[in-house]
Amino acid sequence: METVAIIPAAGSGTRLGLGTPKAFVPLEGQTLLERAVAGALDVGVHRVVIAVPRDLEARTQDLFRAQPNVHTVVGGSERTESVRNALASIEGNPSYALVHDAARPLTPRRVFDRVLTALRAGHRNVVPVLPVSDTVRTLSSQQPEDVAGLSAPVERAWLRAVQTPQGFAFKDLADAHERFERDATTNVTDDASLLEAMGIPAVGVEGSHEAFKITHPLDLELARMLCQRKENS
Repeated sequence: METVAIIPAAGSGTRLGLGTPKAFVPLEGQTLLERAVAGALDVGVHRVVIAVPRDLEARTQDLFRAQPNVHTVVGGSERTESVRNALASIEGNPSYALVHDAARPLTPRRVFDRVLTALRAGHRNVVPVLPVSDTVRTLSSQQPEDVAGLSAPVERAWLRAVQTPQGFAFKDLADAHERFERDATTNVTDDASLLEAMGIPAVGVEGSHEAFKITHPLDLELARMLCQRKENS
């Protein structure tokens, strides 16, 4: 078993405002989760482990009953706990692990391929990224006011927006989560940051604008338009 994929899908998705967990929101006949799983399987991943809320475990198992290489575990209140639960369920010694957002259902195969190619070349912490096109500033104060102070613009030539799937040497990812469980003071926003905290630097590969994250209602509308365009082409 060379590669496994972990999809943490235990979030509530409140910003989408649809009253259902984001991963289970329908997108042109399939849930976001089904599309994310299909993207991982399309590149030959040997096993997919999905972490979902306990009350949606049975529903998830029904969704993927016909796919024996797709497994379900109960996720946690935080993303790191969901990934850790998924890791604990994986037997054997896979070489690589991908961690992919269910909220990026249209991620094209070429992004998965770039991440896997970098892993097979010996990199241990691989992240798909895109250049930032907007001018970026930081707040100069944290005052909760309607008009906030701003710093000077950040040099955006050095900035990259991070996407998924993120790819790792499997043992490194497991070790990083074990260490984080013992010392949760590490400030992380994703799995790549966990490995960096262990001294394993991240490398970037080219991402895709199609791999955008569905967070707000407008994102979902854009995803629907893209799906319809593909169906009609």
